[in-house]
Amino acid sequence: MIEDAESIEVITSNGSIHPAKYIGSHERADIALLKIREGSGLRAVVFGDSDRIEVGDWAIAIGSPFGLERSFSVGVVSAKYREDLDETGQAHIQTDSMINPGSSGGPLLNIYGEVIGINRLIRSETGRNSGISFAIPSNYALKIIRMIESNQGRHIRSAILGVMATVPLPDHRIALGIPESWNGVLVYDMDPQSSAELGGIRRYDFILEANGTPIKNINDLREQVGIVGLGGKIKLRIYREKSMQELSIKLIQK
Repeated sequence: MIEDAESIEVITSNGSIHPAKYIGSHERADIALLKIREGSGLRAVVFGDSDRIEVGDWAIAIGSPFGLERSFSVGVVSAKYREDLDETGQAHIQTDSMINPGSSGGPLLNIYGEVIGINRLIRSETGRNSGISFAIPSNYALKIIRMIESNQGRHIRSAILGVMATVPLPDHRIALGIPESWNGVLVYDMDPQSSAELGGIRRYDFILEANGTPIKNINDLREQVGIVGLGGKIKLRIYREKSMQELSIKLIQK
C-alpha cells in the first residue's frame, strides 16, 4: 500500500520526524524500502548472519503490537527454518517472542543488537500470539533489499516458476547420470503454459543453480524466484542429457 502514498514520514524512537522517499517494495516478502535524507544523523542497524543462528539463541522482537509503539519482547529461536507456512513457501525463523498484529515489519535481534530477521507471521487459532512466531531470515531480507534497490520505483510482485521438483533419489541419479556429490533438484512435472514450460524447461532437467546461487532443495529455488518477482528473468544452470545448459526464463505467472 505504501507505494501509493503521497508523502511518507519516518518517526524515530526519540520522536523526531524525517521525510522519506519510497524506493520500492516486494509483495512476497512484504518489505518496502525507504530512503531518509542524508545528514539526518541516524545510525543504521547492523544485519547479522541468519545462517549462523542456533535453536535456543535469544531472539528479541521490537514492534508496535496493537499500536503500542516500540514494544520489546524477548524469547528464543525455536526452530531455524520452517517451510511452507504460506503460499510463498519461504523458510522462516520460528521463535516464541511475543508478536501480535502491528509487530509485522519490526526487527528480530540477537543479543548483540544485530538484525537476524524481520517479524512477519504468527501461528494461532485466535489471531493472538500463542508463543509461535515467525520472521523472515535476515540473509533473505538483504537479498530482497538489493533487488528492490536495483529496480527503483517498482513494486516487485509475486511469481511462480511452475515446476514440480525434488531432490533426486539414488536410483534417479544413476539413471540420469547425475553425480552423487551434486546438489540440486530434479524436475518431474510442470504446469501447462507456465513460465517453466514456455521458457524451455523439460521433465528430468536437473537444476543446479538459479541466478548464480546453488540450489540444494525446492525452497532454495522458490526463494530465488521470489526475489526476482513477476516480469523479471531468472537464469538457471541445468544438467540435461549429460550436458550442462543455461536458460534465461521470464517469470510471467503469478
